[in-house]
Amino acid sequence: EEFKKAQEYYNNLKEANGGRLSFRQDVEWLKIKSAEEARQKKRKRDEALARADQDGDQEYLFPNDVINANDSGPDNGLDTGNESGSRKRRRPELPQKEPKQLSMRDAEMKSMMVALEANGDMPKKKRKAQPGQENSQNAGGSAQKKGSKSKVSKPSRSKTSGKNSAKRTRKTIKDKRKTQNAVHQVSSLFTSNVFEQQARQDAPEQPTFRSRNKQDALKELIASVPFESRKVARGDMGALIAATKDFDGYGSVKADGNSMWLVKGMKTSLKPYQLLGSAFMRRRENSIEEPRGGLVADQMGLGKTIMMLACLVNGRRHKGDQGPKTTLLVAGQNLLNQWAKEIETHTDGTLTVMKYSSGNRLDSNICIEVLQKHDIILTTYTEIMRSYPKNEPPIKCQTTEEKIAWWKEVYENDRGVLHRMLFQRIVLDEAQAIKNHTSRTSIACRALMAEHRWALSGTPILNSLTELYPYFKFLNVPHTGSFKIFKNNYCDTSDEEHTERLLVRLSQFMIRRTHSDEMFGAPILKLPKADQATHWCDFNLVERNIYDIVQERFAKNINMWAKKGELEKSYSNALVMLLRLRQLTAHVLMLQFVMRDLLEREDIERIHEVVREAATNNEPGSGHTIAAIRKQLDSLAAEEKRRSAKQAAMAAKAKREAANPNSRDQTDIVVEDDELPLSEDEDENENQDDVTLADDYQQPDRVRSGKGFGKEYDFNPYLRSLTVGESWEKAKKKATCGSCGKTPRYPVITACKHLYCQHCCEEMFFLAAQVDTESATCKKCGQMFRYSHPCDAEGEQEGLFGPETRSSTQKRQAKERIRPEREDIKDDWLSLGAGGSVLPSAKTIAIKAQILNWVHENPDVKIIVYTQFLPMIRILAKVCAEEGWPTEQYHGKLNYNARDKAISSFADNPNIRVLLASLRCGGLGLNLTMASRVIVVDPWWNNASEQQAFCRVFRIGQKETTFMTRFCVNDTVDKRLIEMQEYKKEEIDSVMEDKTTMSKIGIKDLMRLFGNLDEDEAGRPFIVVDNPDPRGGFRADKDHEGFADD
Repeated sequence: EEFKKAQEYYNNLKEANGGRLSFRQDVEWLKIKSAEEARQKKRKRDEALARADQDGDQEYLFPNDVINANDSGPDNGLDTGNESGSRKRRRPELPQKEPKQLSMRDAEMKSMMVALEANGDMPKKKRKAQPGQENSQNAGGSAQKKGSKSKVSKPSRSKTSGKNSAKRTRKTIKDKRKTQNAVHQVSSLFTSNVFEQQARQDAPEQPTFRSRNKQDALKELIASVPFESRKVARGDMGALIAATKDFDGYGSVKADGNSMWLVKGMKTSLKPYQLLGSAFMRRRENSIEEPRGGLVADQMGLGKTIMMLACLVNGRRHKGDQGPKTTLLVAGQNLLNQWAKEIETHTDGTLTVMKYSSGNRLDSNICIEVLQKHDIILTTYTEIMRSYPKNEPPIKCQTTEEKIAWWKEVYENDRGVLHRMLFQRIVLDEAQAIKNHTSRTSIACRALMAEHRWALSGTPILNSLTELYPYFKFLNVPHTGSFKIFKNNYCDTSDEEHTERLLVRLSQFMIRRTHSDEMFGAPILKLPKADQATHWCDFNLVERNIYDIVQERFAKNINMWAKKGELEKSYSNALVMLLRLRQLTAHVLMLQFVMRDLLEREDIERIHEVVREAATNNEPGSGHTIAAIRKQLDSLAAEEKRRSAKQAAMAAKAKREAANPNSRDQTDIVVEDDELPLSEDEDENENQDDVTLADDYQQPDRVRSGKGFGKEYDFNPYLRSLTVGESWEKAKKKATCGSCGKTPRYPVITACKHLYCQHCCEEMFFLAAQVDTESATCKKCGQMFRYSHPCDAEGEQEGLFGPETRSSTQKRQAKERIRPEREDIKDDWLSLGAGGSVLPSAKTIAIKAQILNWVHENPDVKIIVYTQFLPMIRILAKVCAEEGWPTEQYHGKLNYNARDKAISSFADNPNIRVLLASLRCGGLGLNLTMASRVIVVDPWWNNASEQQAFCRVFRIGQKETTFMTRFCVNDTVDKRLIEMQEYKKEEIDSVMEDKTTMSKIGIKDLMRLFGNLDEDEAGRPFIVVDNPDPRGGFRADKDHEGFADD
């Protein structure tokens, strides 16, 4: 009726104005007409589903609204505070022509063109002269080469143009609100921190209902909302009602009687915010506007999987429907089994599912027909990459036509089955796998053919807004253009309109919620409290000296490159050196091969001297150290919990004052830590912990410090391992006397740790005696020294390790070509400690102390230890074995069946308390709520990976309070990385534009990680080190350049 009235009104206007409408009137009429067309289409879909539904006694969610489900008036007279009805909340934009049904021919043409377009986005060094590049860019570029700079359009800086632009960009209140919401959504992508954004423990719970009738459920819901939140709740209620109508089919969404909503075809009910998320997906898929999919960027742990399944179940094809029915779900190999379990757990079992990956591929001449019969195909990113051929024309193809013809033939003949099918939808899980738009994986994913495309990721961008480009291309967002055009149109920080245009555009197809978001005046999800702490370890004397030596060697190399202007070219080598320092803070054994090549003879002699000094000091055993660290960790955890509780109290106070400004006190009251009240449960637990821990610390040393690991520190076997074999012989030949510059004969080491011939050293003391002084002056560092001694020949004897043979050298060189984080460690190096145990380090002792504390608090606790490096997993495995703690391992060297067994064993075996996992492999996508404690061994400058890893534990289904401990070493690269985290966080929080400039660590930031900076006379930065060595030292292999991507 309303549409007919509007139609009659505009027809009258048209007649009155001579058969024409004004521009504004025409736009308004088109909006009304488009809304009516969408309503009619939705009604037809619902009627078709109702006819196909075999369940004759289906109870409708909207019993009185079956006919008028999409009317724009109030919903059944229910007072939700939104008089204009739910339709007014989502008026469509300017209507576009309804997209044609995607034909296979058009889809294949687009798929083939992806590779050609991607070539134009390659960096100039990697780009080849490809078709498409010449046609698309040279047409406009050739005209500009002849010197017409004036033809290049640049934003004018004149005052007049500024005034005009201000007029053009005048915004309504609605536009400003839309922009603010978009900025808030995207800002949360960069500032995501679950510890700060989690729901307060004293925050109100979501309102509840017990009725299974829609009207009664909504009345109960609004009645249970606190009075002060009613105003906000009205809008949320309208959104919730509208969301239930976005699903296809009558009665497709029901109230489950337990404050949640059940979508037909699902076994698991959805929380209200999850229903809104799934409704957003259905709305996008039913939209007439592109993209008919989107980006689901909810923070980790909010349930993106179940929302996607609800969309998939409601949107599947029915009998008689035209078009493809198969959904291709792409994930990491280690997540395929988890997806299969989630589908089985949350859906009604009517979906047919098939895995298509390594070990599960079809070998059939009707492969496509078999795949098309399944509702869901589970596959991997590697499989997608293998399915799309490389676009690398042979050198014989010189002209554009030849290259196009070659690529068409290769595409037609070599593409795999996944690029020969048209899917109903494609879902990319952990979609940050495509954020490098020039990678083969990203290009292959964009070349898949489907009607709907979805990207799921809690961290879609890490550093820069330009990382959104591959998502735009994958989702087929209109008018995206090339990478260069995308940057100019959306990421130009000199023009605020460009950024706002990107944010508003992104908000149309992206949904992003965090743990801090609220609905009905309460957090959308309330989980048990999560806390974190950073424990600062201290090196012992030997570790400190080794670290300083290695850091000095690296700093000299970087200074040499900076002086020559080659640091930009050597960026990846510098990153590898940074990686080595991070490994060294974890354990000295991590640099098994590098240490042999890096350390010079005088360095080893210097370490010998330190070991002797440590032995003569007769320091007490490390059992006391472990007990002391346990006390430190306990007090640190208590302090962190008190601090977070104080922040929560202050935030709650600020919120109350904002809601009711008149109630604000005349004077500000500062809440001191000691004055902060604790809940009864917390108070009781704290008192109990104080008693039990006090009793524990009064136990004998062997009880409070665990078993034997870390109680003795014998570094001599490690030194002996460095002074045998081919590397040691090279070091001796490379060593030179600080006086004569030749290979030292009868070498001696001075007190300042420099190498001289015995004869040259005697001459230096003789010259000193002539001027009546007892101290000689070192010619290398200028320091005065009063003694020297012959180099220790102990290590030169063949001992534990023996000389290297040609085969062992070849094996070592092969291992050096492995990416640094994937290097392994020799078994005999794991037995270099006292009595054949593993050599302790500052971090391993602290990790042991932390595990002892947590096991003491809760004998059934489950702990996950994350590290980036595989050798550290082996070291920690031996530490746990020596302490009698059974463990499971989860890392990239295990096959996928072994990984699944490890997770199952960790979850089901009560005796296994510790899971040792690699950050890259075990920190993404997994559901590990059986654990409640997390240890992070290796900090990094961007803490997004830590957040991802912790959210394997902190997510829906977690019943225990959670805690994460990060271990760092004082006065090392760890400290500088943590400082950089804070620096980058402040930079991100300050201005929006800074988010577009963090594509990688800057040169100065990278150098600062190796030491304090200064500038030379030419203004070039350099790292402050003592006695720069012009010869340089260790240089990373070219094979390590791939680490730059990490």
